[in-house]
Amino acid sequence: MQAVRTYPDRFLGFGAVPLGMEPEETEEWIDTQITANSLYGIGEFTPGSEQQIMQLETIFRALRNTRICPVWVHTFHPVTMDGIKCLMSLCEKYPDIPVIFGHLGGSNWMDVIKFAKGQDNAYLDLSAAFASIATKMALSELPERCLYSSDAPYGEPYLYRQFIEFVSPDKRTAEMALGENISRLLELN
Repeated sequence: MQAVRTYPDRFLGFGAVPLGMEPEETEEWIDTQITANSLYGIGEFTPGSEQQIMQLETIFRALRNTRICPVWVHTFHPVTMDGIKCLMSLCEKYPDIPVIFGHLGGSNWMDVIKFAKGQDNAYLDLSAAFASIATKMALSELPERCLYSSDAPYGEPYLYRQFIEFVSPDKRTAEMALGENISRLLELN
């Protein structure tokens, strides 16, 4: 929040929402901690079990009663394919809630891309991708729903940018992934 407040022309934030709260508490948290602080989304959630992923349903319901904004969920280790399937079922149940699959699903990237092709509210975060072919395929298959991210401090932002430019099928796709898609998702234009 300090960086967002200090440099509002440079940073937009997503905020944390604790899992396990009652629905009313969750709605209040979103109003007072996310909306009141002018944050644009919720996350990153790093669920350690399928049970924790299913706790996201309370957040999805609360978003319908407060304001719709994207939810960013870590989908690399320790999240398993079973956990990703739970998240996929929430995407299907709440098609009005944009869900960002962080790290492209890790080693399950093929399943995540296949799912996202048929689910309009699924977005693909390209940071920490399992393999370069995963990022290349995501950009080729879903150029309008791929989002640049660097996973800093674990990844180097400049190198991730160059990587997207290198594996993109064309310059237009790279431009979309490097900023246009997130601008559209967050309704910045």
